Order: sequence, then C-alpha cells, then structure tokens
Amino acid sequence: VESKVLGPEHPSTLKSMNKLALLYQSQGKFEAAESIYKETLQLREKILGLEHPETLMSMNSLALLYQSQGKFEAAESVYKETLQLRKKVLGPEHPETITSMNNLALLYQRQGKSEAAGPIYEETPQLSKKALSI
Repeated sequence: VESKVLGPEHPSTLKSMNKLALLYQSQGKFEAAESIYKETLQLREKILGLEHPETLMSMNSLALLYQSQGKFEAAESVYKETLQLRKKVLGPEHPETITSMNNLALLYQRQGKSEAAGPIYEETPQLSKKALSI
C-alpha cells in the first residue's frame, strides 16, 4: 500500500520493506527475506548513498540473514564492508560500529575461528568505555 501511495523509493516504504523482510526471516522464509533485503539495500544505496546510516543498517540486516542461513562467507564479506564503512562514517567508538565489530566476532566464533574473534572481543570493551565516557 505504501509503495503505491508514496512510491517505491520513499523512506517509509523502505522501512516497511525492511520490516517485512525481518518478518519473513523470523518465519524461516529466507529466500523472500533475502530478496527484499537486497532490494531495500539497492534502493537505499541509490537514494541515500552507500555511506548513509540506513544503507549500512540494510547491509547489516542482510549479513545477519546470511549468518542465520549458514552462508558464512557471504555474511563475513558484508559484515566487513559494513564495519569498514561504519568506522569511516561514524567513527570507531560509535555504538553501531561496535555492534558491527561484535557481529563479525560472533560470526568468527560460530565458525570456530577464535583466533580471529579474540582480538575483536578484546578491543570492543575499550571502545565501549570510550563511547560511554567511562
């Protein structure tokens, strides 16, 4: 409905699409979720640019979907790109950047790559303290 009224590229339409993809993901409808996540990401990148926080959120959602499906290489690639862009745009101490670091570390841990996860886990508490000015 929003797409017909507001248009397919309207921010409200894109938010609704992202929510629908999340619903499909929670129902185990992974192909439908992936298709919508990719479309939302493509539209946000076109409209807002690659470095916009909402575009980065879409990237993170797609990576989470890949991880939940066991598509670890795809998830790692998207997580790394999201992390790199969040560090550049938001800074290393921003909560969303720290979330990206944790997501990547959790992926490594799930794959049994503790040597890759360890340094990230060691770094994130220090960044969190700085972000919270503790």
